[in-house]
Amino acid sequence: RYYTSDLGKTSATWVKTQWETLAQGRSDVTVEAFTHAAFAQPSIILTITGQTKPTEVVVLGGHLDSINGSNPTNGTAPGADDDASGIAVLTEVIRTLMVNGYKPERTLKFMGYAGEEGGLRGSKEIAAKYKTDKVDVVGVLQLDMTNYKGSTSDIVIFTDYTDSAQNAFVSTLVDTYAKVTRSTSACGYACSDHASWTSNGFRSSMPFEAEMGDDNPFIHTANDTLANSGGNVDHSMKFAKLAVGFVGELAKGGFGPIRDGTPPTVSITAPAGGATVTGVVTISAEAADNVGIGRVRFMVDGSNIGMDQTPPYSFTWDTSDEVPGSTHVLTAMAFDSSANSATSAGVSVTIAVPTVPDAGSGDAGVVDAGVPPGGAIALYEDARKTVACAGLSKSCDSDVAFVGRGALGPEPHAPNTIASSCADGAQGKFHTDESIDRLVISSTNGEVLKAGATVKIEATVFAYTTPANDKLDLYSAANAASPSWVLIGTFTPAVKGASTISTTFTLPPGGVQAIRARMRYKGAVGACGTGTYDDHDDLVFAVAP
Repeated sequence: RYYTSDLGKTSATWVKTQWETLAQGRSDVTVEAFTHAAFAQPSIILTITGQTKPTEVVVLGGHLDSINGSNPTNGTAPGADDDASGIAVLTEVIRTLMVNGYKPERTLKFMGYAGEEGGLRGSKEIAAKYKTDKVDVVGVLQLDMTNYKGSTSDIVIFTDYTDSAQNAFVSTLVDTYAKVTRSTSACGYACSDHASWTSNGFRSSMPFEAEMGDDNPFIHTANDTLANSGGNVDHSMKFAKLAVGFVGELAKGGFGPIRDGTPPTVSITAPAGGATVTGVVTISAEAADNVGIGRVRFMVDGSNIGMDQTPPYSFTWDTSDEVPGSTHVLTAMAFDSSANSATSAGVSVTIAVPTVPDAGSGDAGVVDAGVPPGGAIALYEDARKTVACAGLSKSCDSDVAFVGRGALGPEPHAPNTIASSCADGAQGKFHTDESIDRLVISSTNGEVLKAGATVKIEATVFAYTTPANDKLDLYSAANAASPSWVLIGTFTPAVKGASTISTTFTLPPGGVQAIRARMRYKGAVGACGTGTYDDHDDLVFAVAP
């Protein structure tokens, strides 16, 4: 969610959508994007207009962006604690207020700041504008990192870059509403957005997850995940209770009618239960509610894959990363405007398995409808432990026998190397990581494969996201019964995903020959590698003298 990136922008828009959904039906609640001219990510502000003192403002905030300190623009930065935890607390407080019909006396503003990791950029701009506009901000609470319990104390109140009188008030709120232990600490610098408000003359406070030095050691890395904060949100819940107390005591106000308690209904309408699916699949659902549907979330095996907010509700699922033959359960979860939810019954589907020639049919060398006249489809031979074309032919095609790698994908009889002489690497996912899917050898003169003639090899491969790091080594062996592999050439895929690489070479003398393809991630040239992403496949064929 880096603040200059497109993902930083879309993630902020996503938060805006969540807050709008929670506020449905409330004419006194608005959600806006505060745009910043210097960078892509907007700040998001939800406003609940005060009933009796609308010009007096109470602010609660956290920051939307995340950063990988080693690689800011492209590094993985989940930012689960820093600061998805703060945004989650704000969202839970908003949900609680909306469900209970809370209407404050003073105006409440919940702010998701952009660009905090770039130097408090979003909050600086907002606080400066509020100062220029002479907005009467009564108090500010900053929630930045709430879910990693690194100290004995539950809530730690920072004493620097904050207001001492408001800190005493917040301490009382901890004792009264959160009912947990507290202590104080100092950050030592303007370490979060509270400092922007303080520098502009407003009262601000920063309750924190731990004493300085005991806080989350995983922030600003790819390891700032929920799992590394204990795998639950128990610590953040203490801050949610504190934040609700801050709202109730500073903004005052009362409660209106409680939102309805009737959950919605939802069901999967497509695909049908028991269906076999392949490629990109559209999952459709029907949802209804006595008040109104806010959104429908789609899940595969319990994991969220996407969301739709407008009927007809649907989302596309790309099954190319799934193992052929595997079974998965699809569900949909509907939410109404009061945050009631319901989950559909599960629909079980199976990923299609590519058709593989029947090795036991005895039809070795039978011409397939997609094979040129005089060509042959290779079938598995148990004696060789790989596929072979019986008899002389103009071409020999492995067809789908090699699709996958080892146990990854539908490849039967893996590793499909002569005498099982070279094993495949076991790491990665089918059609995400490296594999050889097909080998074809064919004559270039329209005659049967013949010693001394020029032939063409076509290798269909699957390359990883960075194809420049992948290499295809092609080898020839004049005697398939006792192969001595000779390198034909090394090739680099031009694109990620599936592509076909072709080359030509001259067939040596020998009655039954073989070609070997080795697909590897980095590593060195060699007929049999030990890389964890290596795939090896041998194709055996007859050659005329």
